[in-house]
Amino acid sequence: MRLASLVPSIPIEVVAHLENSGFRTDADVLFTPAFDIFTVLPPKTLSLRDVAELISRVEELASAAAVPANDLLLLDNLAREQDFDLSTGDPQLDANLLGLGGRTVIEISGDRGSGKTAFALNVILHHLTCHPNATAAWIDTTGDFSPKRAIQVLESYAAEAPLAALERLQVSLAFEVEVARGILEELNQLGNLRYIVIDTVTSLLSPLLSAGSSQGHAMMSEFMCNLRTLSQSCGITVLVDPPFGIYEKIKLTANGEGYQQHNEYRPNGYCTLDRTKARTRPVICIHDGRYAVVFFAGWYHQRKS
Repeated sequence: MRLASLVPSIPIEVVAHLENSGFRTDADVLFTPAFDIFTVLPPKTLSLRDVAELISRVEELASAAAVPANDLLLLDNLAREQDFDLSTGDPQLDANLLGLGGRTVIEISGDRGSGKTAFALNVILHHLTCHPNATAAWIDTTGDFSPKRAIQVLESYAAEAPLAALERLQVSLAFEVEVARGILEELNQLGNLRYIVIDTVTSLLSPLLSAGSSQGHAMMSEFMCNLRTLSQSCGITVLVDPPFGIYEKIKLTANGEGYQQHNEYRPNGYCTLDRTKARTRPVICIHDGRYAVVFFAGWYHQRKS
């Protein structure tokens, strides 16, 4: 969250001094010791005690307000009465996934080229085709969104007016996290928007991550938490591709029994995919405080020690 968005809760002149000193987001303030902030600010701007109080205030403003569980249940029931769940178009798959809608962030993961973007595109376009009054937003972080591909998907549904459905899909480009935040703030003002796709989160967050600094990881966590807050407070379903945090990189090499060390992602705590039985498919990770991993194609076997 940009500090400028916290005005007037934080005085604009204080925000200006912080931005001039390199502190532009709440993460910059929250993950920097108070003394370090104090030493880089212009003399007589803030006392050390003022800086400590500022950090507490930023923490309060950046944190999601507590909501009673029964209120969340009422909000969720109201949202489900007003909106239809997303669906893949496959009844059996939809039944296994127990619906894709609601106030939640849905993560899609899989190998490069496994069909993550195609899956998200089909889900959103299928929804727009089935519900003529629905709208959705697509945040493209790689510049790879193809209107021609979208039209081909719509034509495969035998849609009567594919262009009309495409008009209700708002596409935005965002190559940096700050730009994506700005777009999300604008989308938050649209009262009839219920679905957002971010393709891909990796392109936004990977430049921030490094082994020698924890700030990038903090910004990543903050971005994903803000997505969940947006989803829960505005009744928006967010699909992101692919996830961070619950996957680890492993290496596989071919042997006589199949593959055991190759460049793949797998969920932490799960066993290795037996590629002799199935190709890797996208994995949907539904985040709502906790996560659940759904393997809708593929078999897993216990990895040998």
